Amino acid sequence: MGVSEASNDPIERASQDEIVAGVIGLAPGLWLATWLFQVIPVFFFVGGYANLIAFDSARRRGESVVTFVRQRVRRLLVPSLVFVALWLPSRSSFTFQA
Repeated sequence: MGVSEASNDPIERASQDEIVAGVIGLAPGLWLATWLFQVIPVFFFVGGYANLIAFDSARRRGESVVTFVRQRVRRLLVPSLVFVALWLPSRSSFTFQA
């Protein structure tokens, strides 16, 4: 491919015939930033905290755990079932026959 083994500079290697799959290969140590700035774990922590606050509020109102869980499941399942009910017929209309 024309890349010399003597070159340790990732920018120089990438500027030759080498294909780099992403920026991580160009900047040493950038992989550490990807571990520190992940977005999905933040959603899990915020969602967990929001559920804890909602659960505490429900307990102060005197609701049981079963009532709280039933309400949460209903609030999650109804939109999901509507989505699936609309998605399944459209999915079958997009299948191609070989």
